[in-house]
Amino acid sequence: MITISSLLSFYITYDRLNKIINDNFKTSNKSYDKCNIFIDLSSGLNSLYYNKVYMKNNENLNIDILKDILNMISHYKFGLKNYNVSINFYFIYSDNNSKVSINYYPYYNTNMKLIKSNNSMITDNIRSSLNLFKKIWKFLYNVFYIESDNDSSHIIYKLLKDKTLNDELNMIITKDPVIYQDIYQENILILRPFKDIKEKKDTSYIINNNNKLDYFIKSYNISKTINDFNIEFDINRNIISSIMSLSGIKQRSYNKIFKISESIEILNNYCSMYNTRNIIPLDLFKMFKENKLSYELENRWKAIDSDYNYNTINDIFDYDIKRLVDRDFLYNLNEKYFNNEVKIDEISN
Repeated sequence: MITISSLLSFYITYDRLNKIINDNFKTSNKSYDKCNIFIDLSSGLNSLYYNKVYMKNNENLNIDILKDILNMISHYKFGLKNYNVSINFYFIYSDNNSKVSINYYPYYNTNMKLIKSNNSMITDNIRSSLNLFKKIWKFLYNVFYIESDNDSSHIIYKLLKDKTLNDELNMIITKDPVIYQDIYQENILILRPFKDIKEKKDTSYIINNNNKLDYFIKSYNISKTINDFNIEFDINRNIISSIMSLSGIKQRSYNKIFKISESIEILNNYCSMYNTRNIIPLDLFKMFKENKLSYELENRWKAIDSDYNYNTINDIFDYDIKRLVDRDFLYNLNEKYFNNEVKIDEISN
């Protein structure tokens, strides 16, 4: 049965969630008292554009979307209860049409922009659900909503750099490989929801600072893995944005200039040339001056790299928010619009 939940596919079953978290930390002595969960609504809601029949036949689409967003809170609160951590939820939404990025690369995210403009019914319902969420989230304890014109990967990176601490666990729920570049230290993880349709089971996984390049390469649907390449460079936070600039990334409408294997070879050649393992992208792209690719590659990188865009983003959120306390309002809302299918007590405590 098709539902908004199945289309968003942002729910990881409890058994699978516990398994992948336990596996990730089985060799670590690190413990955390606080967990920040960043939910990338952009990549989740974009999934709705790929089942137009269901969307058109759903008269309460905006309400169903909102109900699913709200129930993510109770789902992950319950799923993490055995870890005894206090949880903050950050819901992030962007159309990923950053003016800064488009200024550097005019084709930035044009494919998704066209899909949204050609499917106004779905776009309008998503906008309606988000407008309703804006009116509700301040009633919810430790829940925040951030909407911005900046790219979602740049927003999350800024939040990580500005507001989180090394003794806090940070988990990003996303299906967007562009955000893999935001993993830059041990306490930042991506929970990648994934359902094996053929086997009918949850095969979600965790992406961390050690395996991020391997999973990023897999996102190109090529047969090779990182073990098939002779990697001669350190996998620092510039690597993924450098590869996106060279090999393209469909999630932001970047065309392919080099195959993945060619990009890896280019990075290796840079290291050999400069006797280093540290890639400096703006120096890397100077290697292409003779064939006039240098300027294009540099601009592609400037448009997509999270760290480069860090200083282009102003403070996007006021954390000293005044919470609204009105449980009756939430109960009435639940009864009137959601058929009491939202777990109000869990999401507002």
